[in-house]
Amino acid sequence: MIADELNVKRVEVVESRDKMIQYSVSANLRELGPKLKDAASDVAKLLSKVDENELVKRLRSVGKIRLGGFDLTEEDVIISEKDKPGYSHASIDDIHVYMALEVTQNLRLEGLAREVIRRIQHMRKEQKLDFETPVEVLYSGHPDLENAISSHSAHISHETHAKQLQQSPDLAGGQRWLINRMQLDLVVRRL
Repeated sequence: MIADELNVKRVEVVESRDKMIQYSVSANLRELGPKLKDAASDVAKLLSKVDENELVKRLRSVGKIRLGGFDLTEEDVIISEKDKPGYSHASIDDIHVYMALEVTQNLRLEGLAREVIRRIQHMRKEQKLDFETPVEVLYSGHPDLENAISSHSAHISHETHAKQLQQSPDLAGGQRWLINRMQLDLVVRRL
């Protein structure tokens, strides 16, 4: 139900956010300055060279780490989080939602096919056709849109009640659409 409502392919519950976030760690100079004096800047340089996710994981599990001969606690560092590349994140209280932003070629074509369906349905509505009235759809346009239509022709035909869905170079009386800045000419006729 969630996947349908959000228009996503898959919803997955994970136990840990670790694979979806990237930690950033820097020296908390307010804490380290008084403790380490001049060596605080050395610790800051060392922190910039470590695997930040591993450092945070170890700090949180053990409570302290040894870095460059210095013992550091969580108070000695400033930890911030950012989304790993390819993920987007939102949270409310202690509920975190991450979306993998992987758009494969097939997903892209499926999205374009949905846009084509929307245009065909609009044209059906303009012609005041009943929902069940079978139609013929002729199309011509940008190669990506033609590819999307041919790749998802069964779905488009089902959704629009198109008994014929055919690429045609001559579309006299057709309507021109722009979908993601790509041109598509469509003719929708009652059968």
